[in-house]
Amino acid sequence: MLPPSAHFRPAPVRVAALAHSLRGHLADTGLIRLYVIAFTLMGSFVTVYNYLTYRLAAPPFSLSPAVIVGGLVLLTIGFFAAHSVASGWVSRRARIAPAQASALYLFAYYLGSSICGSAGGLPYGHGGWDVTVVFVAVLLLVGLGCALSLRSARRGPSPRASAVPPPRSA
Repeated sequence: MLPPSAHFRPAPVRVAALAHSLRGHLADTGLIRLYVIAFTLMGSFVTVYNYLTYRLAAPPFSLSPAVIVGGLVLLTIGFFAAHSVASGWVSRRARIAPAQASALYLFAYYLGSSICGSAGGLPYGHGGWDVTVVFVAVLLLVGLGCALSLRSARRGPSPRASAVPPPRSA
């Protein structure tokens, strides 16, 4: 029911061009740091949401999940504010193929969710909530370190130096 796109022109997939822009993104230490921030932000966020309920439902709290709302609202606001800024920086920083750079950010974001959200159960199982808090704090400190070091991160190659040559005519 949507109208057709007015400005989209399908183009053939050029694997060499995709690989070239991917190498450019992975050569940019600033983008790598933003990807680590995505990984650690989402990993810590999902870990807290996955395991906090167990802590609060157990004695001495014995709370229902509805009572943990205040702290989680604050955590959620902080998470989405940081995520919005970091994801915005990705497209501003990418000198070539910004959509691909953003896709890599989202890949790191969901990878953090999958890996850390699951792995957060190990500290919880071995040491309870206190060890889980340390796990989350380490993730957040890594992300903070990456954020603070972004000013010193060199950008990847300039667009001209990394431009992919046009396809050869057949």
